[in-house]
Amino acid sequence: MEAIDWPVALAAGALAILGAVIPAAIYVVIIWWLDRYEKEPLWFLVFAFLWGAIPANVFAALFNTLFGLPLLIIDPLIGELGTAAIIAPIIEETAKGLALILLVLLFRHEFDDVLDGIIYGAMIGFGFAMTEDFDYFMRAFGEGGWEGLFLILLLRPTLFGIAHAAYTSITGAGVGLARISGRKWMWLVAVPVAWLIAVGLHAFNNGITILGLPGCCLALSSNWLAVLVMLVIIFVALLWETRWIREQLWEEVQRGLFTAQEYHVISSSWRRLGARFRALTSGGWRAWRDHGRLFQLASDLALKKHQLHRVGDEGRTAADVAHLRAEIADLKGALDAETAIACARCGQPLAADRKFCTACGAWVVEAAYVPVSPPGWFDRQDTWVRALIVVVLALLTLCCVLSCLGFSTLSYTLGITSTPTPF
Repeated sequence: MEAIDWPVALAAGALAILGAVIPAAIYVVIIWWLDRYEKEPLWFLVFAFLWGAIPANVFAALFNTLFGLPLLIIDPLIGELGTAAIIAPIIEETAKGLALILLVLLFRHEFDDVLDGIIYGAMIGFGFAMTEDFDYFMRAFGEGGWEGLFLILLLRPTLFGIAHAAYTSITGAGVGLARISGRKWMWLVAVPVAWLIAVGLHAFNNGITILGLPGCCLALSSNWLAVLVMLVIIFVALLWETRWIREQLWEEVQRGLFTAQEYHVISSSWRRLGARFRALTSGGWRAWRDHGRLFQLASDLALKKHQLHRVGDEGRTAADVAHLRAEIADLKGALDAETAIACARCGQPLAADRKFCTACGAWVVEAAYVPVSPPGWFDRQDTWVRALIVVVLALLTLCCVLSCLGFSTLSYTLGITSTPTPF
């Protein structure tokens, strides 16, 4: 084994980490922003990202080597092509897709529709790509030095950085469609078909690169075509969510939970954005935050009611709907219409103890206001459940990191890769 120049290797490793983390963070923020109405719980997004970054990568590395090594022994060219175009797509899309199935099985109440599947799938893909990019960066440094590292740092995250997210979001769309359809047979159709499409695109992307520069151009075109298709699906899913919000919240207007003008604002993502900006400029940070909380609760209520209609109660959905109504009423400080007053800025009727106008964002009783911060999903769990989640995540992370280090060292020792690493 050749000697390792530790200062140089550590410097290259640090640059590789930055080159992998920064683009992934940018892509994550973009996909998070695209979820316009109902932001997914932070814990689930972190779980999805970490699953892609650690367990899915370890799973893929082990089984790609296990199934690809016999082909490499028979013929290096066949082994390389077979692993890249057949084995890797199947193994990697399966490893990433397992997290989507786990999310549905364990936390199905937070998995509402197709858009949720796309968001979670993309998060898994970005996590997977981040770890894989780091591996590619270190390989490039080992084979081409600083020049090779800078070249792949420039090209891979920008041209191919979104590929894994696009593939897994297709699987996620299939899982989301099966989830919200309310039909069991959809699990046997939508999910396998979506997975096969993801595997097919992944295999085409990996296999076509054997043609050199023309193949890379074709692979690049197919990747961004997949991204374009997923953006169209996201747009359609947002239109569905808009329709569901309008349908489900109109009943809440009739119940008196929202006024007609509040309904007008809540039913449009752009009008929500305008209302939050006015709240920020007139009432400050707290008003901006509370408007966002109100809009999130309204979206949650609408989608839970839609979920209740499509797939039934599932043991707690009806209770969630009642709880969300109570949270919204508490946040708004709603009273009977007889005690209503008018907003001095826009004339919108306000309950006597209303803290802010949800139509224009004007602040009503600054001094008497006490922010309402309902507990999040993690805080609502029993103490033993929270402790168990923390312990499992910590052990899983430790085991996977140790496995990565061990596998990297073993691969280099056996000659599977010629890349010296700082590990």
